[in-house]
Amino acid sequence: MEVALVGPRPALGERGEQMELLARGLEALGVGVTRFGCEGSGVREELALAEAFERASEFDLIHTFVGERALLWAPFVAAPILSTIETAPGPDRALVHARLRGRTWFVATRPLAPGGATEVLAVIAPPAQGEEQRVARAYLAVYTSLLELDRKRRMDSGHDRRPWGEYRVLVDDPQFKVKRIDVLAGKRLSYQRHRQRSEHWTVVCGTARVTLDGKLIDVQEGGSVEIPIGAAHRVENPGPGPLTFIEVQRGSYFGEDDIERLSDDFGRA
Repeated sequence: MEVALVGPRPALGERGEQMELLARGLEALGVGVTRFGCEGSGVREELALAEAFERASEFDLIHTFVGERALLWAPFVAAPILSTIETAPGPDRALVHARLRGRTWFVATRPLAPGGATEVLAVIAPPAQGEEQRVARAYLAVYTSLLELDRKRRMDSGHDRRPWGEYRVLVDDPQFKVKRIDVLAGKRLSYQRHRQRSEHWTVVCGTARVTLDGKLIDVQEGGSVEIPIGAAHRVENPGPGPLTFIEVQRGSYFGEDDIERLSDDFGRA
């Protein structure tokens, strides 16, 4: 498991020291931890957040200690986001929690009043010196539960997250399948081909950089491209904004196992 921890540096106070204790405990349990330490507030904190979320595809989940500003990145990354909070949210914060429910989850350092939009998975008291293992084991149990919860939710909704973004199945018919595909800025899918289906892509937001049998094609918003059966193809989002396109599959079989990956940025080929 690979986890990003985003919060204050240890030298900046109690929360930073607690995050460092958690990181050490997780590493002792065999969890891969990458620290993104914020140097104070304002621009420096925003830069740390930006670096963490730009690298989101490297992690199974992102665990933050910096409040709602980190949660606002949730619509733009595939990894689930866990946030440690100390108090129940006020009205403004509760709006953020409600808007992002199902994309962000919470651990509280003390019991909160039941109800509301904040989806608290556990109450875990902050670690003190010598308590790294207690807290790390408790958080590892939360991480495992959260990843399974996220996986089941995506399966139930015809939705899946991938290192490059995510997709949703809009129509699943014996004769055709329709997907909405969202590609993160700067990411690309594997270079692949299908033996049993063709695909038609229509770009509805952003620009798609398509490679089709070695030829590079830029498809602008409103444009489309046909992917014949057996053609080698990939799509990339050159950024900086989002890319969304609608994929219509036609053929005799639409399973995810009809993918022959020729090359891949994420080691799946």
